[in-house]
Amino acid sequence: MRRPAYSAIVCAMIRIPQAPLALATCLLLCSGCIPSSGATPAAPAAPETASAPAAQPAPAPAPERRAAPLPADWRDWPKLDGYWMHAKDIQEAQPGPAAYYFVKPKPHHAKQQPWRWASISCEANGGPITFAYRTSKMREPIKAFPTTVITSFGERQINSSYSDPQGSAYEDKRITFSAPARDVIWDEIVYSRGSFALRLSDTTGHRIPNPPEIALVVEDCRS
Repeated sequence: MRRPAYSAIVCAMIRIPQAPLALATCLLLCSGCIPSSGATPAAPAAPETASAPAAQPAPAPAPERRAAPLPADWRDWPKLDGYWMHAKDIQEAQPGPAAYYFVKPKPHHAKQQPWRWASISCEANGGPITFAYRTSKMREPIKAFPTTVITSFGERQINSSYSDPQGSAYEDKRITFSAPARDVIWDEIVYSRGSFALRLSDTTGHRIPNPPEIALVVEDCRS
């Protein structure tokens, strides 16, 4: 059984003689029961805007790699693994006495044969003796600079020159220094205990053995 609407019951219960007032009262009560069709729906909430990620600081540049300084005692420097040979032993014609220092290739190196790293020679008997050597540390073509020769007798700086002919092979790029055949520097190299050393800078140096081949060249150049 259908129940009468609440507004109809209210209107029936009101006994007001004035018909217009009763009708207005009923309409007012009914308007509260029926939802208004013209109501404007609430606007949807605006979506939250994602905040932009904070800018990351640029990574710090990698520190410059620098070579470690040489040990204070030159006897602690690594010795070049090689051997000396007199020019006569390799049957090589030279204008004067000469000997060569051959460096053995490292296991991972492409070269399989020892290669000439240093030489000591003179062009004629009684002439100046020249010592030449190579180094991979020479980055710029410096024309003149001192090489420090270190022996058991002490240190001595001697003027050197760098030869790097354009388009030349690696064997033609060398550092050389010369001194008179009877200069004491050659005696100090020959009689130094076991080896001598050449220093270019605080980070570049070489320790080299001094076998009889060097003494033989010095003696021949002085005769």
